[in-house]
Amino acid sequence: MILLLALACALAAWLILLRVPTTFRADVEILPPQINRGGSVAALLSQSGGAGDAAFGMLGSTLQAKTQSDTFVVILSAWPIQDSLVKQFDLVNAYHAVDAAQARDILSSRTTLKASKEGFIDIGIVDTDRKRAAAIANAYVLQARNFLHTLSLSDASQRRAFYERQLVNTKEDLAKAETDFRNMQQVSGMVSLDSQAKGLLEGAATLRSQITAKQVQIQSLRGYSTESNPQVQIAESELAELQKQLTQLESQGQGGYSGKSLTSVPASELAFVRATRELKYQEGLYDLLVKQYEGSRIDEARDAPDIQVIEPALVPDRKAGPRRMRDLAWAFEGGLVLGIIVALILHWKAGIPPADRLRWVEIRRAVLRW
Repeated sequence: MILLLALACALAAWLILLRVPTTFRADVEILPPQINRGGSVAALLSQSGGAGDAAFGMLGSTLQAKTQSDTFVVILSAWPIQDSLVKQFDLVNAYHAVDAAQARDILSSRTTLKASKEGFIDIGIVDTDRKRAAAIANAYVLQARNFLHTLSLSDASQRRAFYERQLVNTKEDLAKAETDFRNMQQVSGMVSLDSQAKGLLEGAATLRSQITAKQVQIQSLRGYSTESNPQVQIAESELAELQKQLTQLESQGQGGYSGKSLTSVPASELAFVRATRELKYQEGLYDLLVKQYEGSRIDEARDAPDIQVIEPALVPDRKAGPRRMRDLAWAFEGGLVLGIIVALILHWKAGIPPADRLRWVEIRRAVLRW
């Protein structure tokens, strides 16, 4: 009986395993980027001074690597990355899913993200198609890179986004100033100012644009730093110097242009002067913001987190599952244990005296009647 139960369990397991498809696993090992978002305990430990703090420095480096890896594992499990893979490989049809959400859930269940204590991350993909498993594992890294570039993970990214918003507003103001200047030329009939007035206006407009650009820079720095930051203090001192130069230039002009006071200038000419000054100011401000924006883009590209592939995924030669011989052995062993338990129960029942057996029958009938 014990052998028959063991063979029956093995036969049932064999029939079930025949319906389970063969799967393959492809792995890619990566080194996650270092994402710096401010101070941490690990950074403080790694910066400890003194010979006695060397152990704490090593511990800090280990903790920091572990924290970075754990953080990046969470980023890798984000649904935008998996949705991109579902679209790229048409996994809705490949997995016979109802919709993209179900295909994403299936992909998530077949994906293994494991961080090692050394800071490396292993991405494992299980699939019934060995080539598709390797392709998805390698594409996982590419989609993660694209997803990282959409995140503001550094100070340079924040500066780039800030200057990008400022440029949009300044571009609109510049277009309005150009339209107003063109309309003023048509109304006043003036084409340009004399050289002295033009020099004063251009100098004042340049200083005003530099002051505004410096104020924008200080506002950007204060978005991710404090007043004690050396960069903020240097920018504030430069702003004070520019304001001082503008005050001196305006005092030299004596409030007018071409040696005349503003009160003696006709209204049409005065409006033309103001339109010219606004246009020069907006042009200078736009040029300065463009330079700041391009500089922040260069810093962002230089500091952008990148994923380093240690071992790319190869097409697996061996199957990952099911392991039929192992499962059959487990089923046979389980059948043996079950058979032994049943044999012990039958042996115990056979040794019960007839009176006790009759009493058990009466108890069972009473329970069933109740």
